[in-house]
Amino acid sequence: QCEYINFHDSDDMFHPTWCEKVKKALDEKVDMVITEVSSFRDNKLVSNQVLGLYKLGELGDLVKFGIDGVILTSATTFRRKIGIKIGGCRTRDIIQLGVDFDFHIRLANTGLKYKILLEPLIIMRLRSDSCSSNKVLCCISMIKTIRLLSNELPLRYRQDLSEAAARIGSREFKLG
Repeated sequence: QCEYINFHDSDDMFHPTWCEKVKKALDEKVDMVITEVSSFRDNKLVSNQVLGLYKLGELGDLVKFGIDGVILTSATTFRRKIGIKIGGCRTRDIIQLGVDFDFHIRLANTGLKYKILLEPLIIMRLRSDSCSSNKVLCCISMIKTIRLLSNELPLRYRQDLSEAAARIGSREFKLG
């Protein structure tokens, strides 16, 4: 029933000012707010810029940015009707992992109006037993996602998808 949605992993945390800052950004009549994410392992900072949102400001193309990296689900608050318009997240029988990757590229492809908050307002706690720790399965799922997206995105993104597939395939090869 809500106008905006934020999916949030149960083991991640909101920065104390998240609500205030995201609400202020949404008041600017945007379809999506993307915040930077910090990551911690064993209470030690790993990265204060997991997404590298400063690059999005330089690039200016949200679809290309999503293909080149991953926009994490908890980092975005988006207009519900646009999420419904694209059919929501694909189910695990279609893509086992990498749902964030797929969902945000499809969301970006709608041309939605977004605002970037460079401050890390999401605190991600890295765990060795998380689903994303299975690097081989992550690679396989992302390659499958790229194949699906190649049939859905405009042709101008074919080279970006090919380069992402090569990068991920190389990573998978190194993993054995």
